[in-house]
Amino acid sequence: MKLPTPKIMSSIRLLLVGVFLLARKSSSQPNSGDQATLLAIKQEWGNPTQLVSWDPVADANHCSWAGVVCGGERTVIGISLARLNLTGKIPQCVCDLPSLTHLDLSYNNLNGGFPGAQLYACSHLRFLDLSNNAFHGVLPDDISHLSPAMEHLNLSTNHFHGAVPAEVAGLLALRLTGELPRKITAVNLIDLDVSSNQLTGEMPEDIGSLKNLSLLFLYTNQLTGTIPASIAMLPNLRDIRLFENNFSGQLPSELGKHSELENLEVSNNNLSGPLPESLCANGKLYNIVVFDNNFSGELPKNLSDCFLLNNLMLHNNRFSGNFPAKIWSLRKLTTVMIQNNGFTGVLPAKLSENILRIEMGNNKFSGSLPTSATGLHVFKAENNLISGELPADMSKFANLLDCVLSGNQLTGSIPTSVSLLQKLNYLHLSDNRLSGAIPFDSIVLLPSLSLLDLSQNEFTGDLCQE
Repeated sequence: MKLPTPKIMSSIRLLLVGVFLLARKSSSQPNSGDQATLLAIKQEWGNPTQLVSWDPVADANHCSWAGVVCGGERTVIGISLARLNLTGKIPQCVCDLPSLTHLDLSYNNLNGGFPGAQLYACSHLRFLDLSNNAFHGVLPDDISHLSPAMEHLNLSTNHFHGAVPAEVAGLLALRLTGELPRKITAVNLIDLDVSSNQLTGEMPEDIGSLKNLSLLFLYTNQLTGTIPASIAMLPNLRDIRLFENNFSGQLPSELGKHSELENLEVSNNNLSGPLPESLCANGKLYNIVVFDNNFSGELPKNLSDCFLLNNLMLHNNRFSGNFPAKIWSLRKLTTVMIQNNGFTGVLPAKLSENILRIEMGNNKFSGSLPTSATGLHVFKAENNLISGELPADMSKFANLLDCVLSGNQLTGSIPTSVSLLQKLNYLHLSDNRLSGAIPFDSIVLLPSLSLLDLSQNEFTGDLCQE
């Protein structure tokens, strides 16, 4: 066999090098089809300045354009254009990106009806966020034509209305943060968020079949009826937000017993009856927000077992009975708003330094005021039965901004140490039995004071001070 000459071998080596370089060059070339589609999307939106970086002349690599995410071979797999003030409708050609899995157009001003015609062809789409736009109308019955791979759908804070099509349950892979069907068969739901729409009707009883459900956000709608008892049986449910609806009836009696409930927000409804005894059964609850309802009766005896409790907002209800004294000693507690109820009880001599806000006006609390509340910013306890004198050492209230104690039975004089309340804005002490001379020399040293009401007391002395 005759071997190749050195000259031929050199030619072979040059040819192989050329092929290798050509292959490298080919693999680094942009995906021209995806780039053309991105330019078409930009053009259909009217070439907005927000997409100025989408310019192949300035940058031939479309994967570096704002909001564009690429996979292998510069294939576009994601578009994230949230909060860009984009207007108009979703471009018809968006699904010409064959590998698109993630589309986030939230917090813009996009409008029109549900953009099914533009999106149904995105066969690999797993994440779709159209929340906080201006879409309107009813959701179509063919919404199930969205990608079968859909895991996350967020349509909240738009202007959708009317009934929710049952066909949404056909999106079997959906981790929903979008719309709630009347009959739920998508039993693998983890997050359910249909908040801030104009949805009507009742919560379906078979929501209790969603054993994986962790978040239930139905707030700011027009939902009616009772809250199904079945939600109390969901083992993974930890965050319930149903505020600003028209729910009525009582909370499920076993709520908190079967899951590690962390957050309960049901304010601004027509709910009634007592709070469930099991609310803090698992010791994880940190928010109880139930104001502006018709709840009544005494608080659960074990409410003080909510060791992680941060916010307790019970105001504007018809609760009664003794307010559990142990609640004041909860270490994580920062906010107590229980005004406009019928609670009785007394305040502790020393409040936790973590408590920032107490609003307890229009109840039947008695006893004397605390002598120390170093972290307190707001203290409103008007129209109770609190008696005794004001604390002599106001340095223990140095962070106080607002103090409202009108309509109680306070006696004695205003201490000169009131001058230590250097952050105080409002001081309401009217309609008590305070007496003695008003310490103007101390009051004038309060640089932030903008409102002072000492009317209907028993003060003496000369109003005019030199």
